[in-house]
Amino acid sequence: MSNAKMSTGKLVASILGVIAVALILIVVVVVGTYTSAHDTAIEAESQITKLDKDSENVLSTVTLSIQETAGVASMYADDLKETLRTTMQSRYGSEGSKATMQWIQEHNPALDSKLYLKIQNVIEGGRKEFQIAQSRKLESCQTYEKMRGYFWRGKLIAMQGFPKIDIVKSCQVVSDAGTQEAFKTGKQEPTKFGKQQ
Repeated sequence: MSNAKMSTGKLVASILGVIAVALILIVVVVVGTYTSAHDTAIEAESQITKLDKDSENVLSTVTLSIQETAGVASMYADDLKETLRTTMQSRYGSEGSKATMQWIQEHNPALDSKLYLKIQNVIEGGRKEFQIAQSRKLESCQTYEKMRGYFWRGKLIAMQGFPKIDIVKSCQVVSDAGTQEAFKTGKQEPTKFGKQQ
């Protein structure tokens, strides 16, 4: 009987050992999954915040570049006007030429159209760079939204109080008023240029 008791004792000890190992594995898996969900959510929110700030930085850089380039063009135009005024006054006096007819062919400096092309290139390049920054941010927001929608991972993330950032604000698309109105109404107006506005 003592062999039977020893065998039963070993069997019980083995079963208890297996149960203990199984419980430890379950705890490790649950804690690992919980920690992984937390770390993934932190990483996603950090990425979204970074991309949102990057979009702001790109827009600011583009805006300043446009303003500075346009400012140089404006300075050039003002300087050109002053040069023409001074040239004309020095040739014809402060009241201009009083002749009924003048048979003079003059060569006056012109406003260089390259300045306008440069402004256009700055705007075009900046808009493209901003569009890329916004697209990256939206892709990151979409990935995080999907992750929060997964059954287990989404529940674990929600249990931990995520999102911890203002996700609506951080994932907001920056667009012009005309585009926002078109999406609101479902109608878009043709672009107007120059005097059409």
